[in-house]
Amino acid sequence: MWEAFGKDFKAIRSPIYIRRMGFKVIANGRDFWKQNKGDFVISNPPYQNISGKCNTKERIIKRLCRLRKPFCLLMPTSFLQTKSFETLWKKYGKFQLIMPTGRIQFYKVQSGKKITRGNCSFYTCWLCWKMKLVSDLIMPDK
Repeated sequence: MWEAFGKDFKAIRSPIYIRRMGFKVIANGRDFWKQNKGDFVISNPPYQNISGKCNTKERIIKRLCRLRKPFCLLMPTSFLQTKSFETLWKKYGKFQLIMPTGRIQFYKVQSGKKITRGNCSFYTCWLCWKMKLVSDLIMPDK
């Protein structure tokens, strides 16, 4: 499993949790655009446009689809209502969704320390592709 985004993986919980489930996790913080690691990606990609490029979310999904890399990406639900997502759907086929029961509360890691932010103002979902989930829409119980 490739945790493709982030830098301070000693303070980020997802690689630790996924390793406990028995998966080998590659979390090296190196440039996503120059790497191709693991059998699948589970990650929280950047939501803001980076490096002066437009629509980072769309570019990330396109790259993973071109690599034929199965993924689960934590995305704002508002992305599902964009022209970008419609274009991706038409080009790469069926996506699957895991809808958390509430808002996910994010935190930032600085110098190895977790900094909790205020309440998140938007909803997110796991946008999945080629993960062979049991259903196209999964809504876990609380």
